[in-house]
Amino acid sequence: MKKIIKQTLKTLSRLTQSPQISLLSLIGTHHCSLIASIKQGEFASYSGDKKFNVQKTPLSSIIASKQTETYSGIELKQWGLHFPTYKKNEAGFECLCIPLLGSETQLVSGVIILTQQTNVDLAPARFQFLKMLIPMIASILEEEEEIIESVTKDELTEIYTRSYFDIRLQEEVTRVHRHNETFSIMMIDIDHISKIHQRGGYRSSNSVLQQVAQVLHSSIREEVDIPCRYSEHKFIILLPATEVEGAYILGERIRIRCEQHFFGRIEGLQIKATLSMGIAHSNMAATTEETNLPRAPKISTKDIIYRSDIMLQTAQRTGHNQVMVWW
Repeated sequence: MKKIIKQTLKTLSRLTQSPQISLLSLIGTHHCSLIASIKQGEFASYSGDKKFNVQKTPLSSIIASKQTETYSGIELKQWGLHFPTYKKNEAGFECLCIPLLGSETQLVSGVIILTQQTNVDLAPARFQFLKMLIPMIASILEEEEEIIESVTKDELTEIYTRSYFDIRLQEEVTRVHRHNETFSIMMIDIDHISKIHQRGGYRSSNSVLQQVAQVLHSSIREEVDIPCRYSEHKFIILLPATEVEGAYILGERIRIRCEQHFFGRIEGLQIKATLSMGIAHSNMAATTEETNLPRAPKISTKDIIYRSDIMLQTAQRTGHNQVMVWW
């Protein structure tokens, strides 16, 4: 897939004589992630960690109108990439922004940004050929998204996999160390799910897993928090920019929603499922007892997972259906 994207962008660069091209994928309604770029003939691909909030930018208008437009350009210096802006300037280049529409939904799935010299339009023949290539690029992007989703999403619950969570957790630890910020994580286990399995088999226990995942997903911030199936019947949620007090409030909200949720029936008897949760946060140092090392200045992924798991076990040992916090 990477090879196909590379060849396609290089073809576009030659066709349009554009020194720089960026391929962006739409995430939700307000964010895009950078998939790949061509800059002065050099190709680069990205893991999706470079994200843009497109609200109040020309890309928001492109997504809404589904129309190709040209805007003034600015350079995002941290990445050395060109980006459209409403402000007129004398940068000497413009950004031709082309929306990519899904083959079935006809919704915008991404945007291509081509750099052009100011006031120099594409020749009509080149522009017509470019329009012919756009559906092919859109289909490539769709296939790329399907591949990424198959790797990062759990098939049963349709939330993220543990491997994806581990990557995002490490990125968050690196980010908060750099910017002196904080985050929290919440580890969750379904109380007594083995009894549900014994009564109703895999169909009932899997249904409970799916419904708990739905409760989690509907309770958190879309496009911000990262819910994950951590093990067979454990979940974990990464909560960026969240103090421990806010994580506790969210945990209680999820616990109560699950306690009140109707999960169905087995042989006429209503299924009841509750959750035990353990919460930990990043703004504390690792202790000597946990690491057998001198007191560490920054928390690691291992530290915070350890602490959330300890608090989960404490919640289970002291009665289940509760939220415990490593303050």
